[in-house]
Amino acid sequence: IRGTTDSENLFALFCDQLLQCDTSDRTEAMANALEATVAEVIALTSDMGVKGNSYLNLAVTDGQRAVVSRYATNGAESPSLHMCTGKACACEDGVCRIVQTSDRPSAVIVASEPLDDGPEWEPVPHNHLLLICPDRTLHLRGIA
Repeated sequence: IRGTTDSENLFALFCDQLLQCDTSDRTEAMANALEATVAEVIALTSDMGVKGNSYLNLAVTDGQRAVVSRYATNGAESPSLHMCTGKACACEDGVCRIVQTSDRPSAVIVASEPLDDGPEWEPVPHNHLLLICPDRTLHLRGIA
Protein backbone atom coordinates (compact mmCIF):
# COMPACT_ATOMS: atom_id res chain seq x y z
CA ILE A 1 0.00 0.00 0.00
CA ARG A 2 1.54 3.28 -1.06
CA GLY A 3 -1.11 5.66 0.21
CA THR A 4 -2.95 6.21 3.44
CA THR A 5 -6.58 6.43 2.35
CA ASP A 6 -9.24 4.16 3.73
CA SER A 7 -10.08 3.04 0.16
CA GLU A 8 -6.53 1.81 -0.47
CA ASN A 9 -6.42 -0.06 2.82
CA LEU A 10 -9.86 -1.62 2.30
CA PHE A 11 -8.91 -2.70 -1.22
CA ALA A 12 -5.69 -4.28 0.07
CA LEU A 13 -7.70 -6.20 2.70
CA PHE A 14 -10.13 -7.29 -0.01
CA CYS A 15 -7.30 -8.49 -2.30
CA ASP A 16 -5.76 -10.49 0.54
CA GLN A 17 -9.12 -12.10 1.27
CA LEU A 18 -9.74 -12.83 -2.42
CA LEU A 19 -6.41 -14.66 -2.69
CA GLN A 20 -7.57 -16.96 0.12
CA CYS A 21 -10.90 -17.91 -1.51
CA ASP A 22 -11.05 -21.49 -2.71
CA THR A 23 -14.19 -21.42 -4.86
CA SER A 24 -14.07 -21.48 -8.66
CA ASP A 25 -17.21 -19.29 -8.88
CA ARG A 26 -15.64 -15.82 -9.24
CA THR A 27 -18.79 -13.95 -8.18
CA GLU A 28 -19.04 -16.05 -5.04
CA ALA A 29 -15.31 -15.64 -4.37
CA MET A 30 -15.61 -11.86 -4.62
CA ALA A 31 -18.65 -11.89 -2.32
CA ASN A 32 -16.86 -14.07 0.23
CA ALA A 33 -13.80 -11.82 0.11
CA LEU A 34 -15.86 -8.64 0.52
CA GLU A 35 -17.78 -10.13 3.43
CA ALA A 36 -14.48 -11.21 5.03
CA THR A 37 -13.14 -7.68 4.50
CA VAL A 38 -16.14 -6.23 6.34
CA ALA A 39 -15.61 -8.75 9.17
CA GLU A 40 -11.94 -7.79 9.39
CA VAL A 41 -12.79 -4.08 9.58
CA ILE A 42 -15.23 -4.83 12.40
CA ALA A 43 -12.58 -6.84 14.26
CA LEU A 44 -9.89 -4.19 13.74
CA THR A 45 -12.08 -1.31 14.90
CA SER A 46 -13.13 -3.31 17.95
CA ASP A 47 -9.52 -4.19 18.78
CA MET A 48 -8.56 -0.50 18.46
CA GLY A 49 -11.40 0.57 20.76
CA VAL A 50 -13.20 2.61 18.11
CA LYS A 51 -16.53 3.73 19.59
CA GLY A 52 -18.15 5.22 16.51
CA ASN A 53 -19.91 3.41 13.71
CA SER A 54 -18.30 2.22 10.50
CA TYR A 55 -20.30 2.75 7.31
CA LEU A 56 -19.18 0.40 4.56
CA ASN A 57 -20.86 0.91 1.20
CA LEU A 58 -18.18 -0.78 -0.91
CA ALA A 59 -18.09 -1.91 -4.54
CA VAL A 60 -15.68 -4.23 -6.34
CA THR A 61 -15.71 -5.46 -9.92
CA ASP A 62 -13.52 -7.40 -12.30
CA GLY A 63 -15.26 -5.99 -15.38
CA GLN A 64 -17.58 -9.01 -15.75
CA ARG A 65 -19.23 -9.18 -12.34
CA ALA A 66 -19.57 -6.94 -9.30
CA VAL A 67 -20.26 -7.18 -5.59
CA VAL A 68 -21.54 -4.22 -3.60
CA SER A 69 -22.05 -3.93 0.15
CA ARG A 70 -24.44 -1.82 2.19
CA TYR A 71 -23.31 -2.14 5.79
CA ALA A 72 -23.06 -0.26 9.09
CA THR A 73 -21.75 -1.47 12.44
CA ASN A 74 -23.37 -1.40 15.87
CA GLY A 75 -26.94 -1.55 14.54
CA ALA A 76 -26.68 1.86 12.88
CA GLU A 77 -28.65 2.43 9.70
CA SER A 78 -26.30 2.23 6.73
CA PRO A 79 -26.28 4.89 4.01
CA SER A 80 -28.79 4.24 1.26
CA LEU A 81 -28.02 2.12 -1.78
CA HIS A 82 -30.35 1.42 -4.72
CA MET A 83 -30.35 -0.83 -7.77
CA CYS A 84 -32.13 -0.83 -11.09
CA THR A 85 -32.02 -3.26 -14.00
CA GLY A 86 -33.06 -2.96 -17.62
CA LYS A 87 -32.01 -3.23 -21.24
CA ALA A 88 -29.45 -0.39 -21.29
CA CYS A 89 -28.35 2.80 -19.62
CA ALA A 90 -29.24 5.95 -21.54
CA CYS A 91 -28.19 9.53 -20.82
CA GLU A 92 -30.14 12.39 -22.38
CA ASP A 93 -29.76 16.08 -21.56
CA GLY A 94 -27.55 15.24 -18.59
CA VAL A 95 -30.03 12.79 -17.06
CA CYS A 96 -29.23 9.09 -16.97
CA ARG A 97 -31.89 6.41 -16.77
CA ILE A 98 -32.32 2.72 -17.38
CA VAL A 99 -34.18 1.61 -20.51
CA GLN A 100 -36.68 -1.01 -19.39
CA THR A 101 -37.13 -4.43 -20.94
CA SER A 102 -39.37 -7.43 -20.36
CA ASP A 103 -36.45 -9.72 -21.20
CA ARG A 104 -33.62 -10.66 -18.89
CA PRO A 105 -31.77 -7.46 -17.98
CA SER A 106 -28.51 -6.63 -19.69
CA ALA A 107 -27.74 -3.50 -17.68
CA VAL A 108 -27.55 -2.78 -13.95
CA ILE A 109 -27.13 0.55 -12.19
CA VAL A 110 -26.21 0.74 -8.50
CA ALA A 111 -26.36 4.21 -6.93
CA SER A 112 -26.54 5.80 -3.51
CA GLU A 113 -29.86 7.37 -4.52
CA PRO A 114 -32.28 6.64 -7.40
CA LEU A 115 -31.39 8.63 -10.49
CA ASP A 116 -35.05 9.38 -11.18
CA ASP A 117 -38.50 8.86 -9.66
CA GLY A 118 -39.15 5.66 -11.62
CA PRO A 119 -40.72 2.72 -9.77
CA GLU A 120 -38.05 0.29 -11.02
CA TRP A 121 -35.52 1.42 -8.37
CA GLU A 122 -35.20 -0.98 -5.47
CA PRO A 123 -33.29 -0.40 -2.25
CA VAL A 124 -30.48 -2.79 -1.34
CA PRO A 125 -31.41 -3.98 2.17
CA HIS A 126 -29.40 -2.83 5.17
CA ASN A 127 -26.38 -5.07 5.94
CA HIS A 128 -26.52 -6.96 2.64
CA LEU A 129 -24.31 -7.74 -0.32
CA LEU A 130 -25.59 -7.31 -3.85
CA LEU A 131 -24.00 -9.83 -6.23
CA ILE A 132 -24.16 -8.96 -9.94
CA CYS A 133 -23.32 -11.98 -12.10
CA PRO A 134 -21.87 -11.82 -15.64
CA ASP A 135 -25.34 -12.55 -17.10
CA ARG A 136 -26.68 -9.59 -15.03
CA THR A 137 -28.68 -11.74 -12.65
CA LEU A 138 -28.77 -10.26 -9.17
CA HIS A 139 -28.54 -11.98 -5.80
CA LEU A 140 -28.86 -10.49 -2.34
CA ARG A 141 -27.00 -12.00 0.60
CA GLY A 142 -27.13 -10.89 4.21
CA ILE A 143 -23.86 -9.96 5.90
CA ALA A 144 -23.49 -11.79 9.18
